[in-house]
Amino acid sequence: MSEDLKQAQTLLHITDVHVRQSAFMIASQENFISINRVKKARQSYNSMVKIEEIISSNDDESEKRFNYIFTYAVGLRLVREEEQHAESPDALVVVEAEFDACYLSHSEVTKQQLDAFSQNNVGYHVWPYWRELVQSSCAKSGINHIRVPFYKFLKDKKYILKEDD
Repeated sequence: MSEDLKQAQTLLHITDVHVRQSAFMIASQENFISINRVKKARQSYNSMVKIEEIISSNDDESEKRFNYIFTYAVGLRLVREEEQHAESPDALVVVEAEFDACYLSHSEVTKQQLDAFSQNNVGYHVWPYWRELVQSSCAKSGINHIRVPFYKFLKDKKYILKEDD
């Protein structure tokens, strides 16, 4: 683990995770019955969008607090299994969201520390909210549950998605 990551993990304390935006769409030519009958393949992505720093202090400015908001994007789509390797298969279902993961620090965090933290910890903190959003969206739309894999780390502490959950 890098020294920047160790320092960031010591300095940053998670306070909240909020949905910034989300979308759930079923293809116009499909419905919940037809989607539940077809063999599907899942395609997904996840990425860091931006990091914001907000500094606040008490009235006499003797104590500063550093708030960091990491915006993290995730998405998945279901395509017909036989079309999954096509150049641009038509999506049957699309679920996308951006989450704001909010952290508090009593000391300023360097750009290198924020970058290391964003690559290694933010996705892990957001992931339970993403799984819940996908599951509840499926339940509300009438389509079968879409399995979102567990979030796992590689030995070098970069994230991977575990497909065999």
